[in-house]
Amino acid sequence: MLGILAAQLRAVGECVDEVEAKLLAWHRADETSSRLQAVPSIGPITANALVAIVGDPSHLGLGRQFAAWLGMQSNQVAASAPAQPSCKLRTRS
Repeated sequence: MLGILAAQLRAVGECVDEVEAKLLAWHRADETSSRLQAVPSIGPITANALVAIVGDPSHLGLGRQFAAWLGMQSNQVAASAPAQPSCKLRTRS
C-alpha cells in the first residue's frame, strides 16, 4: 500500500517539475512577465498569473486603478490607514 502511494507521489512530483519548467520557459519568453518580476515579492508564478488575468495592462493606467480593478478599497491601499474591523464585537454585560 505505501509503495503505491510513494509511486504516486513521485509521479505527481515529476508532473509538478514539468509544469514548473514550462511556466519558467514562458516567463522568460514573455517581456511583460519578466518586467513584473522586478517588483519586490513578485516571482515568476505570480507574474505569469498577473499577465494571464490582466492581459493588456494599458487599460488600467495607474496603480490605483489596478488596485481598484482587483477590488481593493482605498483604505486597504493606503499604508497609513488604520485597519477597520470587519465585524462588531459584542461584549457580555
